[in-house]
Amino acid sequence: MAANWIHTGKVEINGEDLEATLTEDQKYQILKNYYASPCFNTDLKKQLKEKALENDKSDKANKCEQLCLQSLPDPDQKERIWAAITDMASSESLQDLQIKINGFFRRNQQLELIQPYFVKYFDVLGEVVEKKDREFAEVFMNTLSPAFMARDTDEAAFREYLRNPLYQERDFFIRFLKKQMEVIETVRKSRTLCESSMLD
Repeated sequence: MAANWIHTGKVEINGEDLEATLTEDQKYQILKNYYASPCFNTDLKKQLKEKALENDKSDKANKCEQLCLQSLPDPDQKERIWAAITDMASSESLQDLQIKINGFFRRNQQLELIQPYFVKYFDVLGEVVEKKDREFAEVFMNTLSPAFMARDTDEAAFREYLRNPLYQERDFFIRFLKKQMEVIETVRKSRTLCESSMLD
């Protein structure tokens, strides 16, 4: 339905035209979600991209297009992107790597595709903090964190880093690790409340 708003230039819900016009940012958001979805084929995605970005030569449009291309639900592409963002010798700009990371981590549409990388995340997290600059490390560790899953294995991995004496002097990393513990606890409490409400 949202894709049709872009194609027709009209916002219609249940057969009723609304007096509303999509902003460019709204078009970008629809396009990003459409590209990341496994429900639409590549041809449909290309058609929507051409329509949404026609005559739009802005920097935002260019970044949106790049993110879309990085977010396709393809396991081979996920592997290539992961190799690129964990390459310690990479000379890519932070902006380009951030686009790759954001395209890679589309958890709402592609959870099954990215779940195998949660273990890999912990395997490489310490190396990223040690060898990459702080700006990249913060983008990497915050964007790709699996804390939202609130699994025991994730909590254990974060705690292991938290106890490791190698990282005690890296305040930004310690703060991050403590924040992830809070996220895990919050998610667990929310789940408990939801389960209680369902039982009631």
